Amino acid sequence: MGQKKDAQITDESKENISSPSSASQVSELPEPVRQKVEAIKELTLTIKEYAIMARETAKALRESGTIPELAIAVREIAIVIRDIAKEAKVASKELKESGVTDEIAASASETVQSVKDTVQTGKEIAESAQSNFQSGKQPPLSKKPGPAAAGVK
Repeated sequence: MGQKKDAQITDESKENISSPSSASQVSELPEPVRQKVEAIKELTLTIKEYAIMARETAKALRESGTIPELAIAVREIAIVIRDIAKEAKVASKELKESGVTDEIAASASETVQSVKDTVQTGKEIAESAQSNFQSGKQPPLSKKPGPAAAGVK
């Protein structure tokens, strides 16, 4: 019964939009303006058709019980997310109180400093090697056996 009413609305809308008085007024307009008016009329019909479809969809959702099911599902996921956030808060608080986070920060700081020292030593070695190479000096021989000398007969 609702579909017949919706179909009547669409038919009435089409009749109103393309009534003879408005058609004669539109035909008197310049071509570019007339084309725009026609495009707007078509758009109006499309909007009305989508409104009817949306109304029918909302009615079907309501009658099928989907909306309450969706609301329950959203509530359940919200509760789960809340519980996860609470657990994360408790865990982070425990980590902070146990001093683990401070230990991690100190360890990271020490690691950064060690890397900086290693890089600086590497730069100094590279500068020394470059200076020796440019001056023609031979590098000192290492007294430690290298990987090739160790275990090779």
